[in-house]
Amino acid sequence: MGGARSAIGALHAGRVDRGGLAAAQARIDSLLRRNASLEGTLAALQRNQERARQGGVEAGLREEISHLEGQLAEARAEVRRSEEATRGETGAGKRPIEVE
Repeated sequence: MGGARSAIGALHAGRVDRGGLAAAQARIDSLLRRNASLEGTLAALQRNQERARQGGVEAGLREEISHLEGQLAEARAEVRRSEEATRGETGAGKRPIEVE
C-alpha cells in the first residue's frame, strides 16, 4: 500500500508519475475487488445466521408440536377409556361410569 500512497502523494504534489499512477490505480482496483468479495462474504454469513436462527426457532416449534401431540394422544386415550367405561358391559369388579 506504500507504493499507492507515494504515487497519490506525488500526484498531489504535482509530480505525475505514470508508473506510480498505474500502480495506484491497480491498488485501488484490487481494494475494490477485495471490498466486493468481503461484502459478498458478509451477506452470505448474514443469510447463514438467519437460517440458523430460523432453524433454532423451527426446532423449538417442532419440540412444542411434539409435546402437544403427546398431550393430545393422552387426552384421546382418556376419552376412549371413558367412553368404553360408560358403554362397556359390567363385569366382576368393573362398574360403568354413571352419566347424568
